[in-house]
Amino acid sequence: MHPSNIHNTVLDFRVLAQSYPALLPYVVDKPGQDSSYDFTSSDAARELTKALLHQGYGIDWWIPAGQLIPPVPNRANYIHWIQDLLQLSSPAGQEGVKGMDIGCDFTKGIITTAMHPNEALTFTMCNPPFFDTLDEAGLNPATAFGGTEAEMVCSGGEDAFVRQMVRDSLDLQVRVHWYTTMGRTAAPTANTALQQALNILHSQGTCSFRQPPAGIVGGCTGGSGLQLQR
Repeated sequence: MHPSNIHNTVLDFRVLAQSYPALLPYVVDKPGQDSSYDFTSSDAARELTKALLHQGYGIDWWIPAGQLIPPVPNRANYIHWIQDLLQLSSPAGQEGVKGMDIGCDFTKGIITTAMHPNEALTFTMCNPPFFDTLDEAGLNPATAFGGTEAEMVCSGGEDAFVRQMVRDSLDLQVRVHWYTTMGRTAAPTANTALQQALNILHSQGTCSFRQPPAGIVGGCTGGSGLQLQR
């Protein structure tokens, strides 16, 4: 975990449930052990995300059943990592920080179709659809963070999705200072595709960050010899 991440300590689910009673049915107590949590229930995962967003950030959040539930500590890590990247290199002359969180349901022009003409971004971030089919996604018996077909699946899976972002970066080039995306550690070809684009763009810095079960990779269109390993 990033040292600035407020979730970088072991979570006591029993203590958290004292403030958020909706968690109580899902807290598991074992003799002589710290409390644990029932991550096999989508309702439990949704209630935990709701509690953590409210406790840590004052955000009132809810999402319909079946939608992808974001693990808060993981996503907070991504934000802190981007902050580190911007301390290494930020676009000259740009006022403030302007980023784009790339969603799903894109087929062509993932970034380019969402940007206005002459618009410039400080960074992009993305949790790409990892799978080619919903059957490929399967079911992880240890977790129940949900996810619809639109959120988890695209033709060609993660590799095709990231490669489309690569093609967009070749068109946009320095209009985005930092291109970043999450990626499964089981699919290194996506990272390879991004690295190939960085070479074409003559990027002067690349960064990589691995965080189970997904890694984050980023490339900078400015800076000199930048390296960040966490």
